[in-house]
Amino acid sequence: MEFLVEISGRRNRTLSKLIETVMEFGEISTPRILEEINMKMGNLSVTTNQVSNWLPKSGCFERSGSTYKKSMQSGSYEVALWKVDFEGLEKKYGIDTPNGKVNARGITSYRYHYVIDTESKTMTPLHELIKKGIWNDKLAKRMETNENDTDSN
Repeated sequence: MEFLVEISGRRNRTLSKLIETVMEFGEISTPRILEEINMKMGNLSVTTNQVSNWLPKSGCFERSGSTYKKSMQSGSYEVALWKVDFEGLEKKYGIDTPNGKVNARGITSYRYHYVIDTESKTMTPLHELIKKGIWNDKLAKRMETNENDTDSN
């Protein structure tokens, strides 16, 4: 199933990278998430506290278990494993149609819009699909039928 989300707000870039990272790895531990995000974002790094707060409070992730991480000083310690909660993600950030913002030059921007594919577990920026000519009425109608199928269940 595919659905459209708009991630906006003060930390939209970081949250989108967080969702992208967890989707990429399936189940992933908190320290590994932190490491992967900081590698992807470079100078815009995040702290352990930020990630630890976003994971349970955002409504987009669910705790799927725990594992142990080895430590040099104290042996090992328990860390949480996380995965994307697609229903929560759609509930909190899902939109029916893209509503781009028109900039000063008259160009419509879909900068914070993403297409989430739950089967392939990918998150594709909408502006890339439009630029490549993939986003068209056919894909929009297919997404509408996906929504209608889930509404009837």
